[in-house]
Amino acid sequence: MKDSTIRRISPDELDAARHGAAPPQLVDCRSAAEFAGGHVPGSVNIPVEEMKARLDDIDPSRPVVFICASGRRASIAAGLAESGADVAVLDGGIGAWTTSGRPLVGARRPTWSIDRQVRFIAGVLAAIGGLGALLIDARWAIVPVALGIGLAVAAAANNCVLASLLMQMPWNRRQA
Repeated sequence: MKDSTIRRISPDELDAARHGAAPPQLVDCRSAAEFAGGHVPGSVNIPVEEMKARLDDIDPSRPVVFICASGRRASIAAGLAESGADVAVLDGGIGAWTTSGRPLVGARRPTWSIDRQVRFIAGVLAAIGGLGALLIDARWAIVPVALGIGLAVAAAANNCVLASLLMQMPWNRRQA
């Protein structure tokens, strides 16, 4: 499915629909940590990585609106979920929702997305390996080389082991 065919709705339209006669299902496809950091009232969390496995959690007889941080992951999730259902994406994501002055529920301390955590760890390890190779011993160069190979394999396989490990960390688990 092409992203251009996915219907996009504004925060104003979503807010009106939420309070209408037949409110849509709201599916937040961000990570559990991002969801716990604040979400649209009434939304449920199905991370985009779990979407295929959890399609049964979505009622195809009701309209559904997918939500993420900016709209990119929601577009992917909507593409996976669309099967004749009335599917839409919140245009601009959570950022547009809050910019329009609407509240989030469950907001707690800000959290980093899994992607941001992966980039941070990769950057720190590459810097340590590079500095170690320059200042200590040339064998430290294996760290950024191994990191680069790992990231390339993760991209090719579309499966990042580091991201999977980070999702299991206590700070990334949803608090009950």
